Amino acid sequence: MTTTSPSNEDIVMADVQPQPAVAATTASAQQTSPDGPPDSTHKPFSVQVTSSKQVKPNANPNPNAKAKSSSDGHRLTFPRDFIISAEVKAKLIPFKEFKERGICVEPRADDPEELEVDTLGVPTVALPKVHDTDRCKTNTKRKRRREEAARDKERLGGRGGLPWWEHWEVSEEGRRVKNLNSKESRVQKLLAAASDFKSGRPWPAGIGQQTDPAYIWSKFESYLGIVSIPVGKKKKPKVFRELDHDSDFSDEDGEDGDGDNNLVVGKDKKTVAFIKDPVESTKIFLSSYARAKGIIWSAINLTQMPRLMQFFLQFLIRSRVFPESETGFRLALDVANQAFIELPLAFDLGADLSPEPFGKACQAVWGRKAEGYRSVEHDAEFLASLEEPSKITEVVEGAPEGEQQDGAPEAPQLLDTTSEGWVPSPWGATDETSGNEASGGWGSGGWGAPESGGGWGETGGEDGALNSWMTVEEDSSPKVVLPDAIGQTHTTGIVERSLRRIKNLLPIPANLPPPAEPVDGAVPDAADIEATLERAYPKVVLTPWLNWDGGEMPVYSSPTILDTSNGPVVEPPFTARDASEEAPKLAPGEVKKHDPGNDDITIFVEPSIFEKLQNAKGMAIAGTWVQIVRKPKEKSDEPPPAKKKKGKKKSAANIWYLDDLGGIFPSFWTVQD
Repeated sequence: MTTTSPSNEDIVMADVQPQPAVAATTASAQQTSPDGPPDSTHKPFSVQVTSSKQVKPNANPNPNAKAKSSSDGHRLTFPRDFIISAEVKAKLIPFKEFKERGICVEPRADDPEELEVDTLGVPTVALPKVHDTDRCKTNTKRKRRREEAARDKERLGGRGGLPWWEHWEVSEEGRRVKNLNSKESRVQKLLAAASDFKSGRPWPAGIGQQTDPAYIWSKFESYLGIVSIPVGKKKKPKVFRELDHDSDFSDEDGEDGDGDNNLVVGKDKKTVAFIKDPVESTKIFLSSYARAKGIIWSAINLTQMPRLMQFFLQFLIRSRVFPESETGFRLALDVANQAFIELPLAFDLGADLSPEPFGKACQAVWGRKAEGYRSVEHDAEFLASLEEPSKITEVVEGAPEGEQQDGAPEAPQLLDTTSEGWVPSPWGATDETSGNEASGGWGSGGWGAPESGGGWGETGGEDGALNSWMTVEEDSSPKVVLPDAIGQTHTTGIVERSLRRIKNLLPIPANLPPPAEPVDGAVPDAADIEATLERAYPKVVLTPWLNWDGGEMPVYSSPTILDTSNGPVVEPPFTARDASEEAPKLAPGEVKKHDPGNDDITIFVEPSIFEKLQNAKGMAIAGTWVQIVRKPKEKSDEPPPAKKKKGKKKSAANIWYLDDLGGIFPSFWTVQD
């Protein structure tokens, strides 16, 4: 067999890196059939490889060979003879001069695309192979949108970006209670309905425990006295007895069975209370019970909780579980609808009224009147006594000498109460002057209050102090500007701490007369100052609400007149009159006394807050209210100033302002008797 070459041209191969010397070899191969003799149809071929001892980059490995052009039929040449410009010179940086350049956190200001860049502003290039750890390091718009979408998906429970309530609404009309037996007792009917409601719908996943709708549903089951347990398992006894704060009820049907397979009645009277009076039971769960169990401390629960009640009540009405009580359950649904409006509104108002802008401006004129920590001025003698160090000792007597036993004090000890680190700690003492007992109210100390702490998702107490560098200093300047002469014409009167309902909303009148022209040298008139306020600020009428909490918040359970108050007030205890009872008539020359249990007050508020209060009629605000009264005119020997144009004398207005917010409560607030 002879070896022939298919052509006279050699295949020349070279590498850009130096290679060891390789002898020229000639290899021949002949294609054969795997099961037979060589295939004669295929011609033999040979390959010749030529290599030199050292090949320079961009150089022709065969210097004696002539350059082949495309016209000569040569197809490819390795390596390509690229022309290197003499002006381009790469500079090698020594390792000691190398500076690492990472990814820049913020994008370039002049880049509308906000691409990911390094610290030199050079855009990065994506790797050909994608890794699990690959992510955008620069805070671009694309990254922010993706992170926000991920947070919304987690917050709303996923499912294709739809919130859980919209996902439920798709097939909610077709959901009914399965196998409802009309012969069963009312308790058993409610058990079956609660079981089907829980198992007949997809519950969202990926939400935190305290903001999970399933968590709210478990609290509602506990409120109804229903405990969910798997079939075949025994209910574990509780170590601590749950407080029974429900009134005694009895099931009139008297036909309670053995119980449901999945739900067991823990306390029948809780369940019967919901069946007999669903309106009051719904009010309690959405108000005082939700606050006591901490459901209200998360803002998202303020909408999820009433939504969940809406679905359950509609489920009972649609399935006709209690057809004889359908009217009551429809009224309970109205309560849930009202809660869907008022609970988030209470959260927003808690932030807007802490402090209220008009009240903050009044504090800048007359100071803070609510109880709390205030600066106290002392005389020079008292301050000098503080500078003299005096060591106070206290003798702690031990056992008599010779009777010392193991574990007893060895001898009398001196306790230095002036040394550093000694802090007297009255166990169980509370600060009655700071008003901290009211903390934790809806809207203050919880719902939207800036000082609230310890709530879910909030930084409270010591953590807030440690992270004070992260907080933005609040602007102490008031946003509302009062008339300059209000301090000359008015002062503060009665200071009352109480809870009051929003009775009426009075917008700014459209037919007020224009302000009078100022007269040089004229004394400011109190009526003109009040008219100026009426032209600028709407008013809110508040009515008393006594014994509203059942003793839950004693500081606001009954009105209290503070020590900073000035003015006549009726003697306590303050009680509300019946609707048929008339107010006592005043004797000639007698000054009207303020009655915190029956008299309405009117406060000025900032217009933007007034707009939010349109849906808040009937809601309650707990706080400290301060009255604005006219100063009495002082007699003077000087000639009277120039008189202004005569007009109808206007009586003093009933003006108050909110000095300190204690809490905001929904109109349906109800506590268990």
